[in-house]
Amino acid sequence: MQRKVEDLAKGLAESIALGNDVRAILLCEASETDVLDPYFSVVLDVYIDSEPRTPEKRKAMYGAIDAFEPSIHHDKDRFLIDGLPVHVEYKKTAFVESAVAVASGGRSVGKDSGTYIFHRIARSRVLFDRSGWIAGIRDSISLLPDSFWNVMRSIYQPKMEHYVSDLVAAAMTGDGFFYYISLGGFLRCAALAILMVNRRFEPSMRAISEVLNGLESLPEGFRGRWDTLVRIDDTAIAHQYEVAQLLATSIVAMTV
Repeated sequence: MQRKVEDLAKGLAESIALGNDVRAILLCEASETDVLDPYFSVVLDVYIDSEPRTPEKRKAMYGAIDAFEPSIHHDKDRFLIDGLPVHVEYKKTAFVESAVAVASGGRSVGKDSGTYIFHRIARSRVLFDRSGWIAGIRDSISLLPDSFWNVMRSIYQPKMEHYVSDLVAAAMTGDGFFYYISLGGFLRCAALAILMVNRRFEPSMRAISEVLNGLESLPEGFRGRWDTLVRIDDTAIAHQYEVAQLLATSIVAMTV
């Protein structure tokens, strides 16, 4: 089955790369998990110099597909090929080059985008690289200065501390919604602060715990404390999942 995934990805990449504005195509980590894994999908990052083609032209370019679903911003497509989920994301080369220049100068790349874009570039498999563009980007992000990592840590660490205060307030007032929001924010910022100390880019959120546990430098007592915060009760989570499904269905059914 993995051979089928690889052939599918290469075939798509060959079709997409026919566009003159395509500089690189990467096959992301999610594509290398087992097809039975609930997180599996064939994910292609396509780096382009101009605007993406229209949804109609992109659909025709992909060939025989089902359930085509373009995003409203026309930069992401979701569809099925032979029952396998495929995601194609279009990214502007100018944005990437600007982010690399900013980071190379020891400045932050933005509190919202963070370093995830660099992680995908560094860890994905190259399927197409016109004129060595992506190779040059990879070289640049492998040489980022200490000042970059320090400024990124200085963004996440104070936010982590603020979320601790929010957690206390939510617990004291019994505000369940704000508690969960604050806990999620705390976990993310705590993880990212630790990653910055270790000079590691931000991976997908679903891989955070695994990546953290493999780091050389961790805070004292980290693993036990982290496990306490992220541990879930199987019975409770199953019930909450069912309730979330019902709530989502009822929201979709709402009319103005």
